[in-house]
Amino acid sequence: MREEWINIYGKKTEIIKKLQEVGLSQQNSENILDLLTKESTLICEDETYQVEPCKEESDSKMLSFMLLEYNYFINIRVATVFLLSVLLDNSIRLPITSGYLAARGLKRLVEKIDENSGVKCILIEILRSQNKTGKVDILNDFCGECCNNNLKCCFHNENKCMCTTEKVESIMEQLADMGILKKEGEIYRYDPLGIM
Repeated sequence: MREEWINIYGKKTEIIKKLQEVGLSQQNSENILDLLTKESTLICEDETYQVEPCKEESDSKMLSFMLLEYNYFINIRVATVFLLSVLLDNSIRLPITSGYLAARGLKRLVEKIDENSGVKCILIEILRSQNKTGKVDILNDFCGECCNNNLKCCFHNENKCMCTTEKVESIMEQLADMGILKKEGEIYRYDPLGIM
């Protein structure tokens, strides 16, 4: 395994065990697999997350259907795993942060990517976009509706989003200062190499 990449293949229990060896808790490993299954667009084009049914022979077709297992193939950056962990839970307790990530200064990002300030919401929306980009009007398509109701955000008011374009720009600038986004004219692009 290269230092900056996690490259693993196997059944769910094997994947969780391997992610734990990297430094994730069992719960965080399961949450990351669930998140990637639901939102595979969160990773970059050069990263891979695939889930395929296991092709095991069985005497009974029904038994085979009932015991269907999956193989996972994951090839993603350590920084991406770290960022996904932060998006899932800001109280990171990873041994990995005290080694590889701390050496690269990534631990300081945990405190800055919080729900209350709206940073986590904007980052999630950029990661959800097809090209991992966004402009300051990224929330306009939601017509004032909250796009991440599960987050505890200071702009959330009775399922409405009170975040202004000016606030979005400020958040995107903050993410650019952290090295998570790269500003290209009016576009802010997720930059996984910028945070490494």
